[in-house]
Amino acid sequence: MANGAKSSLRAFTISWFLAILVILLWLLLLLLMWFRVEAQKETWDHMVTVMTALQALAFAAAGALWGVKVQEIETDKAKDDKAKAVDVARKGKTLAEMIDGHLAKQRGGDLNIVGDDLGGLRHQAQIVRDAVLPD
Repeated sequence: MANGAKSSLRAFTISWFLAILVILLWLLLLLLMWFRVEAQKETWDHMVTVMTALQALAFAAAGALWGVKVQEIETDKAKDDKAKAVDVARKGKTLAEMIDGHLAKQRGGDLNIVGDDLGGLRHQAQIVRDAVLPD
């Protein structure tokens, strides 16, 4: 594994750990507040202030964890789509080369003759090649 990949994996692991820790701290404070309902007003006000700040962090952490999973799914889908597109491009290139080869045999190597059915087929082959393999 490359050094950059190790560093990226370590940062990813640390961020997951911190996000889960913040969520657990928020849940712990929520539980503490549940059992301290009878606390004095000043104590309650301090807990609410801390709870509000920690809640914002916990929800951001939960959103980040969920967003990473959603992005991972989308990335996998994009990789699959790319593989399919590469396969289609390869097949299209092969088809265009086969048509060009057939036309070259029919015309004795001169593929620029237009005006009959083979000329139209040559034009279609060029369109396919240009669409599949833009250079």
